[in-house]
Amino acid sequence: MLTDGRLPTVVSRALSGKLDDLAEMAPISGALRATSQLLLRSPYAGPMQRFEQAKVLELLVHLFDRFHAQSDIKVMATAGLARVRLARDRLLHDLQMPPNLQTLALHVGLSPKRLNRGLQKLYGATAFEFLRDARLDAARAALEAGSPLTLKQLAWELGYGQVTNFITAFRRRFAVSPGAYRSAASRDAWGYESGQ
Repeated sequence: MLTDGRLPTVVSRALSGKLDDLAEMAPISGALRATSQLLLRSPYAGPMQRFEQAKVLELLVHLFDRFHAQSDIKVMATAGLARVRLARDRLLHDLQMPPNLQTLALHVGLSPKRLNRGLQKLYGATAFEFLRDARLDAARAALEAGSPLTLKQLAWELGYGQVTNFITAFRRRFAVSPGAYRSAASRDAWGYESGQ
């Protein structure tokens, strides 16, 4: 907190939903990103809010784990960090048809193994895991924004060949199906309390 009682801007933006990916604040692991997203956009209300308390404890565990991981990030050379960030940007550029690992590594001038290791150190995820999480974050954002696309169309737009794979991945990541998430988001948009 700031001395005048206000929250730092980056915290205010995250809590208000204006900062979509907490990884933009600092390098965080995939598990930490998923946990923080669940806390910021919890699908639960009423008695299920105990879920949020459990997620807070999980978040603290991940944060304590990051203290040890920070020294690993410092070992990477600045040029290597820039190449890993470039690879991340390239993955995010086209979620529907991203480059494969070989092409991506060639594009940024790293071997596939070094690229995956760099992504793991910097973002806590391999290229595949990072792409999967980015697709699911984009799906969640689209559902919250009231996208008129059917789940099948949304899945295809984000690079999923099968809607069932998309639904399964979404449920694993956010602990709720995309259809239920869409319903909850539309109720919230109309001013209704979640869970009623």
